[in-house]
Amino acid sequence: MFKSIFRKTGIIKRPKIGLALGGGGARGLAHIGVLQIFEKEKIPIDFIAGTSIGSIVGAVYSYNPNADELIKYFHKSLESEAFKSLGFNNLINNNSSSSSFVQQFTKIIADRMILKLQKERLGVISAKKMNDVISVFLNGITFENTKIPFGALLGNMDTGKGDFMTSGNIVSAVQASSSIPGWVEPVKIGKNLYTDGMIASLVPISEVRQMGAEIVIAVDVTNRDLSKEINSSIDIVEKSNQIIKNNATDLILEKADIVIRPNTKGLKWYEYLQINDMIEEGKKATINKIDEIKKLI
Repeated sequence: MFKSIFRKTGIIKRPKIGLALGGGGARGLAHIGVLQIFEKEKIPIDFIAGTSIGSIVGAVYSYNPNADELIKYFHKSLESEAFKSLGFNNLINNNSSSSSFVQQFTKIIADRMILKLQKERLGVISAKKMNDVISVFLNGITFENTKIPFGALLGNMDTGKGDFMTSGNIVSAVQASSSIPGWVEPVKIGKNLYTDGMIASLVPISEVRQMGAEIVIAVDVTNRDLSKEINSSIDIVEKSNQIIKNNATDLILEKADIVIRPNTKGLKWYEYLQINDMIEEGKKATINKIDEIKKLI
């Protein structure tokens, strides 16, 4: 009680709080729900760092820290022609377990085309197309005009390490941070080739501390659902990669003061139509951590 009173009067300053938003494709839409509860509970945010989808959500929110506006903004952006051109909805349809013979045949042809494209170029989705999409999301945003200091974690293909950008071209930085290896072409920035920040760290905890955060709240949206049946060697490879990724992330999460882990329900990285469900899961997970957060700050 007395500590709260002293902080309000300025006698005791509160610690600087950093939010580390993790990568996970469509699962990262849960970040929006986290931010909504932070606002409702008046949890201050002094710095935001993001990996992959975390960098997209983080950049937009840093520019306009209003969760209700963020929800509207993402609904509108996900309905844009630029985003639809990425073809994620086709991946959803092709993976339907109840698909007809024609749909299954179409999936086989599509898979072969994807493999052919992956052999002939650096990604199924061109860097130009991805740049168009990120430009829609970050329309008018720069590192300099964000209201909350923001940084994006990129994976440097030339050094094998992560580069954390807080200045320069924000569209290129966020585009690179969100360029899923094999699916989206990497981005050339300066002399280096950059891809998804997840190759360095799925949750940028150390990076947000570098910005000046004394307390780090991490949001982990990795896929923790291991219930998928194994019916092929591909299933074994996918599940093994998932387990390796989760174990590596757990080591990183030990560096955070608080970890929020929404139930992402085994959602695939491309299932962006589930935005409302993910927002709700983000809200639920944050509500469960609110008392712990308030005690810490």
